[in-house]
Amino acid sequence: MTARALLIIMAIAYCRMTAFAQGMDVVKVKNGDQFTGDVEKLERGDLAFATAAAGTIDINWNQVVTISSKQILDVDTASGMRYTGTISSPADGQLVVQTATGPTMSMPLSDIVRITTVGETFLARTTGSVDFGLALTNSTTSYSLNGEAKNRTRSYHTDLTVESLLSQQDQGTTDTRNDVTFEVRRLFVNRWFIVGMVQGQQDDDLELDWRTELGGGAGRILIESRETLFLAEGGIDYNAENFTGADETAHSAEVFGEVDWEWSPSGPTEATVTAKTEISLDRARVRLDLDAHVHRDMFWNLYWSVNVFGDTDSDPPDDRPTHSFGLSFGFGWSF
Repeated sequence: MTARALLIIMAIAYCRMTAFAQGMDVVKVKNGDQFTGDVEKLERGDLAFATAAAGTIDINWNQVVTISSKQILDVDTASGMRYTGTISSPADGQLVVQTATGPTMSMPLSDIVRITTVGETFLARTTGSVDFGLALTNSTTSYSLNGEAKNRTRSYHTDLTVESLLSQQDQGTTDTRNDVTFEVRRLFVNRWFIVGMVQGQQDDDLELDWRTELGGGAGRILIESRETLFLAEGGIDYNAENFTGADETAHSAEVFGEVDWEWSPSGPTEATVTAKTEISLDRARVRLDLDAHVHRDMFWNLYWSVNVFGDTDSDPPDDRPTHSFGLSFGFGWSF
């Protein structure tokens, strides 16, 4: 019985090893080298490829000649099309996606701007980062926290961002600023999307105890390449806000316009800028919000960052402050 059981275990192990070997992804590069492992993602012009011998390596996408994978992958093209399925190269420099409805036309590898694995769970589809900062001056100590989580499916992009800043004066005064934004984008063909948004804000510099916004609209990805993502969106939102010492909460409707720019060249540096304009429908009031971040990878999943924000309100109630600005430096971890 022991020998028979051992033979069964060996047979099962052999079958599993054979299936695993057959399911391995394969990448061939221009100098003739061939790598076997698992595709993790393509972004910033680099293909992250997990190997058994060397761990995860980064392969410049311009050096890839052929690639095949039996994983279910999301493939984004420069034209804005998105395909989901397994991939293979029918010829050097070409790619075909085997979707649920059949294979796509052969596409040049140079047209592929992004490849991501389709995670089976919510956590597997989620990426993000979190960083902490500390700034010391003659009279002020500032602490900052910045975090972001992104969840991607074939049809939806969900983003959660958190920004928090605390400044302590030598005289004992403490000022805080907090901004939490949750956005969901439903993707359509030709780079169009609709967006829903919830945002909460608090800013002592503006004497703003709290502000809540709920809105939605539509937009389009105007540029999508391996290095650059640029989108514009607009719509309408409902605004409820309460300022320090105010007798009641103010309510208003606004129209908004927003542009998002992400620049991530091949290498360790990434920059993002978000600019948003909100125009009140109740009175002559315009609000401007600007957020900019630069982070540079160091080692493992650690990075350093520079974060800037600026808020302007053209007509706050009771002649309150109109501007708020902040700059922080931090170290963080991406996941």
